[in-house]
Amino acid sequence: MEEKPNLDYLVDSILYNEYWYLMQMSCIYLDMRTPTKKCLSIINLILMGCVAIYELLICTETAIRIPEDNLISSQAIHFVILQIISLFVITTTNIFRNNFEQIHYLMGSNIGAYDEETKQGMENVKNKLKNKKKFLLHLIIIYLIFAGLFTAILAPAIDNFFASNIREEIYSPGGVSLNLPLPLWSPFGTHTSFGYLMSLFMELLCTYCITVVVIGGDILLLTVSQFVTTELELLMIALKRLPQRTIRLYKIRHNIDTECHINFKELKYNANFMKCVQHCLKETVIHHQKILQTFHELNGLISIAVFVAFFVASIVIAISGFLMIFGNGAIGSMATAFILGIGEVLNVLLLCWCGEQMRQANEKLSIVLYSVEWYYIKKEAVTYLMIMMMRAQKPLVMFAGRLVPVNFETFSNVMNTAYSYFNLLYASKIEH
Repeated sequence: MEEKPNLDYLVDSILYNEYWYLMQMSCIYLDMRTPTKKCLSIINLILMGCVAIYELLICTETAIRIPEDNLISSQAIHFVILQIISLFVITTTNIFRNNFEQIHYLMGSNIGAYDEETKQGMENVKNKLKNKKKFLLHLIIIYLIFAGLFTAILAPAIDNFFASNIREEIYSPGGVSLNLPLPLWSPFGTHTSFGYLMSLFMELLCTYCITVVVIGGDILLLTVSQFVTTELELLMIALKRLPQRTIRLYKIRHNIDTECHINFKELKYNANFMKCVQHCLKETVIHHQKILQTFHELNGLISIAVFVAFFVASIVIAISGFLMIFGNGAIGSMATAFILGIGEVLNVLLLCWCGEQMRQANEKLSIVLYSVEWYYIKKEAVTYLMIMMMRAQKPLVMFAGRLVPVNFETFSNVMNTAYSYFNLLYASKIEH
């Protein structure tokens, strides 16, 4: 009972430092600790749910009302798919809320409790991974800003400049509002100023809800995968420094001058020294267990959402390519389809890259474990090494839906599947 406040404090601290309030804004994490925060979280969840239902209805209605325009109907279906993915992310992360809290509790718990000299060797690795994360975050933000501005402002302007006769009417024959940045059917209508502003506001609100959830899910996976990778790197440094760590501990336990030279290999039969070796190896085993716990908690948290993202990504990418070739002639709208398709490709690439980073780090750990001078260590201590070796031989692969590995091979498969779907759509269009 006494650990709960500590867990809450650590989770709050990590959430704020890593994501600001993004997890709460996106409803990926509902803050239920105090009555006020619980009330705000429930209100936010209800609003997100209402917006999601509204968007699903209007996008479905749009696809039904304008089947003759492949570009508009396909974009409507695309947003339906994005909204479904967003709902899966919100639902699964809250169903597996304990996984979410445990992950961030471990992230704030200093799971690799080594000496300062060992941790100093991590500074370059941490800075390198931090720069990677910063670059990817900037890339995501730049893409979203560009995609939003292009869709809302540049695409309509380009269409009007090159083909002003394409959308002279406000409505299509089916009642779809053609004067919105993303042409959709609207219950408010868009022939009046009030109706147009309400329709535009709801369109922007729907886009915001999808964006904040997708960004939240991507940053969550990126942050936790980088944490796992960083801790694996720290574990490898600790194993490489096993002699230095053991000698340091031996000197502390027996009040030996720090300047005194001790040879690791010559103390093989010293029982007290071997106890220090055993203690240092036990530290690495505990650290390894906590890294694996974090990994498995992450896998359980996002497995279903990532599976859905992979399942629909190939279809969306294929449709985007199809619309670029067989669009309605509106250059800006076809460019929008291209940008949305690129977004899907980048999103799948990011997911697979995160999984690949952890897999490669685990492979390097196997090599480092085998390189430890275990032949100078007694059998009791070697047992710890054997346990780690056996576990490290098992690939550290994240699975989407417990079926699809999240790595670069899957990214290649998704792109190949998208190309196959595109060929199918292309052949069908040519025949008709």
